[in-house]
Amino acid sequence: MIDKTRNLYWIIDMGLVNQINNLGLTTLVIIRKISEKRGCLLYLFNIQDDIQLVFQLTGLDQEFHFLEDESFLYSLKPKLLLC
Repeated sequence: MIDKTRNLYWIIDMGLVNQINNLGLTTLVIIRKISEKRGCLLYLFNIQDDIQLVFQLTGLDQEFHFLEDESFLYSLKPKLLLC
């Protein structure tokens, strides 16, 4: 669910990510912390099932926000969109 009380969002499109290792997860955690310090919410978008499973197994699915529906993406006016 989108938190519309904030006006700045960082969105990372993970559609081309087929595998993720410890370095990739650590990088995402660091990016999330930086976004929070800047008053932004970080959303991960287009997560493949295998990657979603890694997030669930590591408990990181509770730490990140995920966009399920592409229609929200266009209404957010993101500050940073990484594809």
